[in-house]
Amino acid sequence: SIAGTFPHRLVSNAWLAARYGAPVLPHVRDTTWLAPDRVDRRTLMARFELDERPWVGFIGTARDHKGLGDLVAALASLREAPAPGLFLAGLDAAQPSAARLRERALSALGPERLRVVGPFPFTDLPSHVAAPDVVCIPSRDEPAARGQIPAKVFDAMAMGQPVVASRVNDLGRILDIGRIGEDQVK
Repeated sequence: SIAGTFPHRLVSNAWLAARYGAPVLPHVRDTTWLAPDRVDRRTLMARFELDERPWVGFIGTARDHKGLGDLVAALASLREAPAPGLFLAGLDAAQPSAARLRERALSALGPERLRVVGPFPFTDLPSHVAAPDVVCIPSRDEPAARGQIPAKVFDAMAMGQPVVASRVNDLGRILDIGRIGEDQVK
């Protein structure tokens, strides 16, 4: 493989840097393309059938280490009207884990609080990132999550979207997430 002959290594986060002794090269995004002023959120809400409730979005591939089951459970526990909905974009129903996630979310949230969009072309990424009110990256503290930085965090930031993320891998540093003590949680 060509990777084995390349004399330099670059990695995407501190965990990989420590493991392989390589410098970190952060993900980069084209902020002229991923720009909030290039989309109309009202049009997107209509396109994806998002009502006026708050919508939490996950954009990407469903994998167990991404914490989507935890996200579904957290949203299911919120029942006060208007209870937030879940917008899953990029879910490939042909994947057994994605199909299970969809069924679990449908059972927990009901059809009124769930919108699922299948795989989409990369050129449609700005629309999918801009549609929900907040983008959530609920990674679990597992080896598969420690070794990656979801590019969607940079997509969401470029689009000016609020991001809620687990403090796993470098996400806390990237988003400058501080530790919240139990006395601060209400």
